[in-house]
Amino acid sequence: GGTTFLDPFVLKSSVDCVDKFPGFDLGDDFAPEEISSFCCDGVKIRLIPQFAPDNALHLLGWVGPSADQYKLLVFTDGNGTATHGVAVSVSSLIPNDQPGVENLIDKLHFNRSKRMYARMIQKWWRSCFESKKSAEILSKPPLQAGSKDRKRRLGRHRSSLLRSSATGGMKMMKKIGKKVTKKKKKNEVPGGNDNEDCNAHNGIHDPDEAVCEETPTPLSDKAKKLGKEAFDHMESSKAAGDSIIVEKTYVLIGGKECEQFLQLISLQHLVDIEREEHHKDHDRYDYLEMVQEKMCLEPRQARVQLPNNDLQILKQRPPPFETPALNGIDRLSIPLPLPQIAGHWGVAAILQRLQPDSLLSILNLLLIERSLLIIGSRSDVVTSCTCALLTLISPFQWASNFMPLLPQDLLDFVNSPVPFIIGMVSQSDDILLDDRVKQAMKEGLSVVDLTTGRVYLTEEAGIKSIVKKCHSSHSISKLYQYKRRLLVLRGVDSSLESFSTFLNQGLSKREIVTLHNVCSCVKGHIRKFFGDVSDKWQEYGKYTNGTFDFYPSLLTEDLRRQSESQLQLLEMMSHSQLFVEYVDERQKATASTLENCRGDVGKFIAAWIYIHWKRKSRQK
Repeated sequence: GGTTFLDPFVLKSSVDCVDKFPGFDLGDDFAPEEISSFCCDGVKIRLIPQFAPDNALHLLGWVGPSADQYKLLVFTDGNGTATHGVAVSVSSLIPNDQPGVENLIDKLHFNRSKRMYARMIQKWWRSCFESKKSAEILSKPPLQAGSKDRKRRLGRHRSSLLRSSATGGMKMMKKIGKKVTKKKKKNEVPGGNDNEDCNAHNGIHDPDEAVCEETPTPLSDKAKKLGKEAFDHMESSKAAGDSIIVEKTYVLIGGKECEQFLQLISLQHLVDIEREEHHKDHDRYDYLEMVQEKMCLEPRQARVQLPNNDLQILKQRPPPFETPALNGIDRLSIPLPLPQIAGHWGVAAILQRLQPDSLLSILNLLLIERSLLIIGSRSDVVTSCTCALLTLISPFQWASNFMPLLPQDLLDFVNSPVPFIIGMVSQSDDILLDDRVKQAMKEGLSVVDLTTGRVYLTEEAGIKSIVKKCHSSHSISKLYQYKRRLLVLRGVDSSLESFSTFLNQGLSKREIVTLHNVCSCVKGHIRKFFGDVSDKWQEYGKYTNGTFDFYPSLLTEDLRRQSESQLQLLEMMSHSQLFVEYVDERQKATASTLENCRGDVGKFIAAWIYIHWKRKSRQK
């Protein structure tokens, strides 16, 4: 899993399903091997000394609650039906007395040795290549200053010169040091120390003296004692052997998207129960049955929504959702509506990491169905921000491939001809430097780096200029204000930075009001370009034999007041599958309403209203 001694090993062909609930088979679509490839990207195993202190492992984030990783999952079948899920990955220390652990440790030691020798060979080969390259450059005849050949040669081998300058410079310094030392010994005369003392007193430093080796500073008795203790402890640790830290993932599939907050709380409680040693005798199946029955909203609770007025949100006192009594876990009182992981925490995370104009550019790309790759160093941030983008493009629904978490082994997917939104966890810039990603960016792919806050727009002809120019200055200024407000609200008690804190205490009402305004501002930005299609969609098509046909040209003609870039964006958007399906859904909803009005239900409602209206008019 890396090149350093402390990096973990990643086993991608040895993922086993330890337990599953319910006990029956869920089919090939949800096989353990298929699920593990998307939610854990292999099993990480870390080899550590057996005498390593527990508090050091917790501080390094290798074990304990600080090592927990949260993920949002979405699985889409061939019919386009999405199945939502959540996952929690934990790392725990495995005792050496378990069967098979000793053999695994021996294999890891062997693989560590191979990795160390491969690293040594790599360094040796690189040094040979650089020395050969620098020798070729220095052996070429000098060119005249300012000539094209000289500029081309310098530009081509600039990196090689920089790399070789370090090793060549050190060798040259050593040669100079040896020559100066021999010269000083040869020219040493009595009384020379007096002259040196006089020069040092006058502030004059001989350049030859700076090259001479300095005498090492003698170590104190305390430093020697501490060094001996550290060496003895290291030797004893080698004799005692090593232990392993293994990653384990809890996955919950099949719940509702609006109840993912409850699902993650349930998984976190299960992890906390099994992490404690005195709770190892609990029945996991009984706990999961209770979660399946009681950790869900009733219909009346699911209908609770936030008011449109900010003041009403602050003053609202809705009935809370009471979690059932769990083994060893206190009851929780969660205010309704439930905190939304993507709609609240994900929107806050992406707004804090990106500039508002970059965020609006990303949304414009999604409206014209361009592919997007989101990378970051934390799985909770990557998956939450990826799902938050679907919330921000409402009322439209993404109609193509969507995977909030994709392993790096499937990076070839970026060359897919079908539009997609995928998230990927990476600790380095290897993804951005990959040739497959560079080629895909020329064909419509854009990359969002959540770690650095940079957005790399696609190099497809004409797309970058159109997307950048379709910004509303009013929307950008409002988003900047909301971003600054989130920075002010982010304090000690805030959960905007920590996902685990968000699961424990949710968001404050001021934070909810700010995020509600952010979503409203983005919706206003989208509505500005295509108008109020939800009310006037019938004007942009014609009925033929009872079937509604949508014509994008009618929409663009109605919005000719827009600028040229906005018209180009609108025309591309009107031909997208995302926009056509939105109009189709509006047409089906209208047809269903008309059918109900003309049926028995509509006649019954009309008769009831007529009777009560007539009775009330007689009373007057």
